[in-house]
Amino acid sequence: MNNLAVVATWLVATSGVFLAQHSSLYRLRTENQHLAGEVTSAQQRKAEAMADLANLKSKLDEQRNHRTALRSRLTVEDAAGDVIPMEPDKEGVWPPDKPYFYLPKKYLSDALFSWLEPDYRLHPNTAVVLGMTPSEAAKLDEALHSVIDKFRALEVENLTPSTEHATTGRFQGKKTSYRLPPLKDQMQPTVDNFFASTRALLGASRADVFDQWARRCFTESLGDFAPKARIFTLTDEDLKGDRKLTRLEVVEEGGKQLSYFELWDPPSEYGLPEGFLPRFFYRHLFGENGQKRPGLESSSK
Repeated sequence: MNNLAVVATWLVATSGVFLAQHSSLYRLRTENQHLAGEVTSAQQRKAEAMADLANLKSKLDEQRNHRTALRSRLTVEDAAGDVIPMEPDKEGVWPPDKPYFYLPKKYLSDALFSWLEPDYRLHPNTAVVLGMTPSEAAKLDEALHSVIDKFRALEVENLTPSTEHATTGRFQGKKTSYRLPPLKDQMQPTVDNFFASTRALLGASRADVFDQWARRCFTESLGDFAPKARIFTLTDEDLKGDRKLTRLEVVEEGGKQLSYFELWDPPSEYGLPEGFLPRFFYRHLFGENGQKRPGLESSSK
């Protein structure tokens, strides 16, 4: 009987050891499988990263080759441009299969093309048409924009509140008016210096063409730098809903209307992309949508 008890005890102990070893082996197998899975996953990520790196390297090589090809092409075209025969008497005005044609210079001043950007920056077309170097184009662009900046600065400096309105009965709402004195005399030295520097930069032949473009711009777009005083009247119209409407009337002192704007807040998009939206011409005075009121407000009518 005692022997049976010993055997039973031994079997129980052996079974316990076996179960403990089996459990440990199971945990080891599980950990090994988990580690193997992590290794496989890491290898996959490494392979994906290597593939991405190879793809980026390929794209970089393509960009380098493209730039090299462009540089080579420009070099060839520049060299070819130096040896263009330029013989209109033999080739005719429009030479077939040639990258150029002939246009009498006298027609350039009246040519219809965009020579200015909407923000009064020089359009690349202008540099091409007048055969400017990058340095000439940059200097001319800066000189032109300095004239615009000077005029706008004078407008900001001289704008004062006014009790006189552009009109009294045309629009209903709260009116705020301002007056600007004539500015042409103050601008004349800047304009004269601009045309003198342009002639020195471009030479007489090209300056004769460009000067006509610039003078037309100064007259038509900038009102010839305001030879007469101007009255600005902003009328805030009461509307239902969240939108606000400000009407701006600009007249010469004495009654001649110069311009009229409807300024919405929020602005109207007209279905155009953001870069194509027209910007308010007098934003330097009254903000992007006419909500800025410099100085004191005038009385309402």
